[in-house]
Amino acid sequence: MLPCKRLMPVAGPGSFARSSRSGSGRVQVKTDIRNHRSQRAIAGIGATYEGVRRRYQRRDDGTVRDTVLFSVTAEERPGARTLLERRLGVASSVKNSDSLATARGLCLL
Repeated sequence: MLPCKRLMPVAGPGSFARSSRSGSGRVQVKTDIRNHRSQRAIAGIGATYEGVRRRYQRRDDGTVRDTVLFSVTAEERPGARTLLERRLGVASSVKNSDSLATARGLCLL
């Protein structure tokens, strides 16, 4: 298991936490179809299931994986951030994305 989960905006650079400042309209989150735990966690913060990209990417072992896609739009972002902070047990007073990441050892890229 990776020690770091990456949440990347589709449009432009920045993090999930900074995506509203970067002007991106949505954040896309993807996971391996076999990773049911991550799928439940992603859905648990309010991300919308968008479907499966079949044979999307090659795994380290050479097999080809199907990828499950989720998204959070700009309008959904405040609620998703609140759910994510609650799930991580981070006080809502933590506004800095670096502090949020450091608080739980996560990478929010």
